Amino acid sequence: MYFLSLRLKVKITKQLIPQKERSINMCLAVPHKIIKMLDKNRAIASAGPVEVEIRTDIVPDLAIGDMVLVHAGFAIEKLVGTEGEEICTLWEELREVMENENVFPSN
Repeated sequence: MYFLSLRLKVKITKQLIPQKERSINMCLAVPHKIIKMLDKNRAIASAGPVEVEIRTDIVPDLAIGDMVLVHAGFAIEKLVGTEGEEICTLWEELREVMENENVFPSN
């Protein structure tokens, strides 16, 4: 199961509830690529141009180049085979849709 943290504001159409806005909370995990192992329980991972330090306690036997899902700073699952590429593609499509729908507020 894949998770990710994200707060979205979704406008409800006039047919359902006129002039209303609701907040929806979702848990998501962002795919990252391991680029450097710091020690047994820490690594540097990248999601696009962003590099972050993550904890690797939950997922054993990670190596440089592995794709993982990261939630709240922890690698929670290792992606195998083409799974990593597929999820990265889906993640990019989601980001583009959200950007085009103006989901992210400008404040």
